[in-house]
Amino acid sequence: MPDGKQLTVFRDDPAAAALEANHARTGNAFWQESWYFNFSDPAAGVWGLTRIGYRPARNTADGLLMAVVDGKPEVLYAPVGRRLDSAKVSIDAPRLLRTNALEYRCDAPLSRWRITARTARLDFDVLFDAETPAHVFPAMDAQQASAASDHYEQSGRVTGTLKLGAIERRLDGRGQRDHSWGPRDWSGVGEWTWLSGQFASGWCMNWWSVGTGAGATVTGFVGYRDRTVPAIGGSVTWEGDPSGVRPSGARVVLELADGTRKDIHMQIHAHWPLYKDGATIVEFVCTYRCDGEAGSGISEHLYRDAHAFRTHAPLAPKFIWKALRTLW
Repeated sequence: MPDGKQLTVFRDDPAAAALEANHARTGNAFWQESWYFNFSDPAAGVWGLTRIGYRPARNTADGLLMAVVDGKPEVLYAPVGRRLDSAKVSIDAPRLLRTNALEYRCDAPLSRWRITARTARLDFDVLFDAETPAHVFPAMDAQQASAASDHYEQSGRVTGTLKLGAIERRLDGRGQRDHSWGPRDWSGVGEWTWLSGQFASGWCMNWWSVGTGAGATVTGFVGYRDRTVPAIGGSVTWEGDPSGVRPSGARVVLELADGTRKDIHMQIHAHWPLYKDGATIVEFVCTYRCDGEAGSGISEHLYRDAHAFRTHAPLAPKFIWKALRTLW
C-alpha cells in the first residue's frame, strides 16, 4: 500500500489479486483484517451490510449480516467469536471467507464477489459487481492507526435475493465495499464519520473523518467508472442533531483534487446502533440528492459515550440489543 498517497486500482491490474488477499499481520494485539460490503435498494425497501473480520491475536473470526426492511431492523445474523481453527471458519481471501453460514467468494478480483448466508430461516444470496475501480486510501498516521491503517473501497451493483420467514425481496441496487487491515481499537479511535452513497448513473461518493478536533484526519473520494478522484477538503453538517448521534440528515460538501465540488444532501431514514469495546457505531440508512440525481447508501458515525446504550435502547427490540452488545 502506498504511504501518504491515494491511488486508483483497476480490475485488470496485476496487483489486484494480491490486494484482495490476506495481508501480513503485525504483532499488535489489536490487529485485524476485515472485508465489508453494504447494499441498498430503495425500490425494494432494503438496506444492509455484512462484514467478516478476524483477529489473529485472539484466534477468532467475526461475521455479521444485518438488514433494514421497510424502515425496520429485520435481519441480524452474527456468528462472532468463532475460533480460526474451526471447520466452520475460513479466512482464505479471495477464495473463501466464512464464519458459520455466512460466506464470501471472489469470482474475479476487484470485479465480482458472491455473498451468501443460509440458515433455517434466512436465505441471502447476492452478487456484488464492481462499477468503479478501487480507491486506495493513504495509510493512516500513528495517531489514527487504531482505525486500521490500510484500506481500499469501491462501489458496485448488488443483485440477488433476501428471504427471512415471510419476508422475500429481490434486490437490484448498489453498494460499497471495503477491505482493511491493521490495528483496530474501536474505543481508541475517539470518533469517526464514514459516509458512502451510490448514485443512479453509477458514480459513488465517500467521506471519512477519523479522530476528534484539530487532530482529525479527513479523506474521501468520488468514484466513476474510469477513475477515482480524492477529496482534499469539505465538510459534514448534521441536521436534526448537531452531535451526529441521532441526526435526520446532513449537508455534505466534497472538495475534490480535480478542482470540482460535490454538494450532497443526505436524508436518514433509520438508525441501527451497534456497541463494541466501549464505542457506539450508529449505522444510518440513507438516501441522497446531488445535482438533481438520486442516490442511496449506508453511512455511520462512531463515538465514545458512556450513556449511548441508554440513548439508543428504545430504537431496537430488546432481543436485538442483547445480541448487538457482542458484535464486531
